[in-house]
Amino acid sequence: MPASLLILSLLALLCTSCTQSEKNKTADLNRIYGAAAQSDSTEINPVIVIPGILGSKLIDPVTQKSIWGIYDGQFVDLSKPENLPLIALPLHGSSREVRGIPNGALSTLRFRALGVPLQQQAYAGILSTLGVGGYLDQEMGSKEVDWGKRHFTCFQFSYDWRLSNATNAKNLHRFIQEKKRYIQEQSRKIHGKERRNIKFDIVAHSMGGLLARYYLRHGPQDLPRDGSLPRLNWAGAKNIDQLIMVGTPNSGSLLAFNDLCHGQNFIPDWQRRLLSVNLPKFPPAILATFPSMFELMPRTRHEPVLNLADDHPLDLYDSALWEQAQWGILNPSQNDILPNLIPHISPEERTALVKAHLRQRLHKAHQFQRSLDRPATPPSHLRISLIAGDAINTPRQIKLDPISGKKIDNDYTPGDSAVLRSSALADENPANHPSKGIRLNSPIKFHKVTFLPEQHLDLTTSPTFTNNLLYQLLIEPKK
Repeated sequence: MPASLLILSLLALLCTSCTQSEKNKTADLNRIYGAAAQSDSTEINPVIVIPGILGSKLIDPVTQKSIWGIYDGQFVDLSKPENLPLIALPLHGSSREVRGIPNGALSTLRFRALGVPLQQQAYAGILSTLGVGGYLDQEMGSKEVDWGKRHFTCFQFSYDWRLSNATNAKNLHRFIQEKKRYIQEQSRKIHGKERRNIKFDIVAHSMGGLLARYYLRHGPQDLPRDGSLPRLNWAGAKNIDQLIMVGTPNSGSLLAFNDLCHGQNFIPDWQRRLLSVNLPKFPPAILATFPSMFELMPRTRHEPVLNLADDHPLDLYDSALWEQAQWGILNPSQNDILPNLIPHISPEERTALVKAHLRQRLHKAHQFQRSLDRPATPPSHLRISLIAGDAINTPRQIKLDPISGKKIDNDYTPGDSAVLRSSALADENPANHPSKGIRLNSPIKFHKVTFLPEQHLDLTTSPTFTNNLLYQLLIEPKK
């Protein structure tokens, strides 16, 4: 069976982004991996690539207009308050329906500046050459490796990244069952026989690694309503041989908390005005409707936010603190947005609903994180690897006055500019308490860890990443 690896988005991006001198330093990947890439061996697993947050396009199922990913042509203008409900999920307790459905991999972000249509590589190179819905088109594959003409075993999991990762684990399970049936059909058509005991390899970028880890541990289980933890039965691991995480914030990211408080602006406002760029920006009220954003927050025990007055750590999952500080969706600046999200009720009812929503989101996010933070030994066949950045100073801690909002950046430690090295490792030996140990203390049992001197969005464009990933998927012996 042809190689699973024809996926990796990064390969084509690598070809176009490297300078000639960098190419001269790059290994001859086709000479090294070409034979394995075209092999029919069942030792090579089909691969599923899971992008991170923002990594799949969203469209309005009614109008078929783009909500996220394409801002040139037919798209919803989210700068208009009346359109914001299309990207927002319903607040907990409201009766509004979900709008927007995933519509494939986000390979490039299309937009206009000064009226000129432009394209930029999406937020991770791993998305740039993915096929969607069955097999990778040869034209999208790496020109450095000849994959042959019969490949059909690489899949991109396009999902609604706004939802909880636990919810998307159920969707991933259905996706895997569907792709198993597809592989059987293609195997009978091409090789005249069925392929038995199909297992997949997963390559997951950023938040996609959290989704994959939850699935491995809990299969399609949802988070229990009573606040307890789901059964740790490694049900998802029955379908997976290895997981390779790339820049995954296994212990969260301080940037997620910052975005929930202040919103997410993809370019500065002055550039937006100067260039007339039509990229959207997401205010805090919109981000607060995304369960995934809360699941990306850092752990309070790692002391990411200290009280400016006394240096005591603030509990980021305490809804009373959010209410006192008027963070995010509770900030008065969001009062003009909320009526578009929750119409036809009084301001008092709206405030009560928002507070209840925030309490529920913080509670469920903490429950999700606790489910991943339990130490557990994976099944003997399962390999879990990590590729992470550790050469860029990344925000680890801030000091904050909850009342005035005054903030001081207090500490930076190695990472990839968005995810700390310690977070990618899920290291429970905090940087500010080195006396607790120097050996890695992580709930994740890693098969292999690779560090690269790259930023979060550049990890997948590195020739070192490409070479190592190909080795792990195509050449490295299984257990």
